[in-house]
Amino acid sequence: MTKLKLEGYYAHLLPRLNIPKEAEIGFLFVQAEEKKHMPETGPGTNTIWLGKVKEIMLCGYAIFFLPMLELYDENHSAEISLSAPNLEHISELLSMKDKSIRLGKTNEVMLYNYAVDIFHKLVLEEKMKKVYLNMSGDGGLTDEMLQAKDNSVWLGDIERLVLFRYCVNALPKLRLKDSMEEIELSATEVSNVYEILKTSDNSIKLWRVKKLVLRGYAINVLPKLVLHEEDGIEELFISKVDMVCCFDGVFSPDIDFCFWKIKRLKIE
Repeated sequence: MTKLKLEGYYAHLLPRLNIPKEAEIGFLFVQAEEKKHMPETGPGTNTIWLGKVKEIMLCGYAIFFLPMLELYDENHSAEISLSAPNLEHISELLSMKDKSIRLGKTNEVMLYNYAVDIFHKLVLEEKMKKVYLNMSGDGGLTDEMLQAKDNSVWLGDIERLVLFRYCVNALPKLRLKDSMEEIELSATEVSNVYEILKTSDNSIKLWRVKKLVLRGYAINVLPKLVLHEEDGIEELFISKVDMVCCFDGVFSPDIDFCFWKIKRLKIE
């Protein structure tokens, strides 16, 4: 498999490549740090046909290409990563309707920083392996989630959910499926869990989760979680936690965590 990288002014060449149907691309990387690097057409006005692409990563203004991408093979699954350090990188997509950007058959979706703000514009597969949301500060969609009712934002039938930094605050608002392979929460500062600290203990239902990973300040989510009474958890992994990270009540005897059936506990 080949790798295709287009950076800077070369980014505008993507619609002109005419990638053949039989082409197999291991990694497609397109980055445009300035708007002048992009073609002067509106989002979704042209279709960019791709071959069998295993991984797609769009950075900066190159996210503009997302609504145009089409895979020849509907049965081929791709991994899509979007990174938007600045709000203007996704500004032209914000006016699009919710669930209007079709990604095709996708195994994993990873959104970094302001790319999280277009999550609700995406049409995801009914069953996905992984959704990864990582935002360093507050953003439009995260703030919108925080205004929603608890347990009301449906992410779909996913096997693995990863929430990094400020996105951890959205956990109480998410409606997760009854059984999941893994949930990972990583919080590097207090602001990443500030909204969760306001919730009641034993109020966030995870039900059946095989593996739970808590990093840094995410340890403070522990008193808020509830698992299915009859099912245990195969692995609880706690990482990068010290006394500074732990607030009062984290290991209170009154929380549901004290009654969990944990097959394997790993702390590092």
